[in-house]
Amino acid sequence: MGRASASTSSGTLARVAVFTMFRGQPEQLLEWCNFYLTAGASRLYVALDSPPPELVASLPADPRIHWEVLDQETWVSFYPSGSQNVERKQVDAFRWMARRAASEGHEYLAFVDADELILLSEPFTDVAQRFPDAGAFTLPVREMWYAETDTTSEPFGASLAVRASSPRAFSWSQVFGWRAQFLRNGLLGHEAGKTIYRLPIAAGDMTVHQPRTRAGIASTEKLTPDVGGILHFDSGSVATWNAKWGARLEGSTLATNLGSHRQAQQRLFSHALHQPRQDQEKFFREFFSLDSSAQTRLETAGFLERVDVRDLIAGPLAVAPTKADSTGPGFVRLAETSRRVDYQFALVCDRGFVKPTFATMTSVLAHTGDKGSVRFVVLGDGLGADDVVHLRELEHTRFDVEVVFHDVTADLDRDVGSEDKKRATFGRIYLVDYLPEQRTIYLDGDVLATRDFTELFELDLGAACLAGAPDSAALRLMANP
Repeated sequence: MGRASASTSSGTLARVAVFTMFRGQPEQLLEWCNFYLTAGASRLYVALDSPPPELVASLPADPRIHWEVLDQETWVSFYPSGSQNVERKQVDAFRWMARRAASEGHEYLAFVDADELILLSEPFTDVAQRFPDAGAFTLPVREMWYAETDTTSEPFGASLAVRASSPRAFSWSQVFGWRAQFLRNGLLGHEAGKTIYRLPIAAGDMTVHQPRTRAGIASTEKLTPDVGGILHFDSGSVATWNAKWGARLEGSTLATNLGSHRQAQQRLFSHALHQPRQDQEKFFREFFSLDSSAQTRLETAGFLERVDVRDLIAGPLAVAPTKADSTGPGFVRLAETSRRVDYQFALVCDRGFVKPTFATMTSVLAHTGDKGSVRFVVLGDGLGADDVVHLRELEHTRFDVEVVFHDVTADLDRDVGSEDKKRATFGRIYLVDYLPEQRTIYLDGDVLATRDFTELFELDLGAACLAGAPDSAALRLMANP
């Protein structure tokens, strides 16, 4: 693949029908359709997930596209409330469309997201002819990043295709710096890519990414990068990124079983989406762009190619740019999820420290509860449901108090490992991801408040963002090194 090879996509997907489930910006959907129509796909099956009426009304009638509206009432009829996660809905919608595609005489059906484009270096008919017994073809994924000269207002405007690699083969932190912690081997999303299935598909034989049964896996041919793969535009445009993550964080889209790096992205993007639009755009540009130095490193290592799909998404369907301003409904700015309280405290606790932590919280409340509202933010390492119930008993006192929990077990598993018996002490480094934005006092779970110390909430810190005091162990060391 490369900048020149993008033009060879025209006609390469003959004999392949393509499925996606969509919920987002109309501009992205129509450009996605244009790409696959230009590539010669035999039919497009688009499941519209709870679409607004204005989107349905605006979609063009085209004999090559089947629009399937799946409104909220449809999902509720199939799933209990709270169990409508994205992947489950995608698999079921794909299963329904696969039956329809087979009945309409199609031989192959690709399962891709609306931010994924299949780019092949040769016609799929030639690929299928080389592997006549293959029941499926999986496509390797390449993550799309913006060059400094790309415009971030276009969903498919990114032009740098980055190939995944093991950290042992390449140091991603040298290229992405602090962003490397939010990636998995250089990718924002999943490494498995997506699949083109031969129809008909046996019930239960597919997942979001690839076949799941032993027989399905055995008959799957993994295509190599020189044949082609998936271009994953996970960044999208600033507007589609805003809409996608805003829906997830507001709860209108439910995604479960997220990997640790996806959870970390969600926390990072949550912070960004609480900011004004101008600051969101600045964050988007900084996070999703690669400067010339990063590009040189990746090209030298053979992990980057330049791909321009603009000619392939320009038609045949007319595309009107999405209008999203800082005040209208087309642009998300998350509201604060928690009310501001008078006094906020933070603690970290594992299962062996529940009782001491409860004692610390009780001692603080005894001296502070009558003075105003109190919030305890507790980061838990391996806490059970009974531990949470025990610590939340403080909410049943006469004081105005709330106890908020966040599970950081997976973060500690990733960053510290399971060998350190005191690993929960490192949990405080994640507080920046979870604390509502107001002054907060952090307390270890082995201290007791012996008096009112609310004057710390009024203490002038000047330009400092943190203030601290030495504990008794440090004082002993100072007195007797």
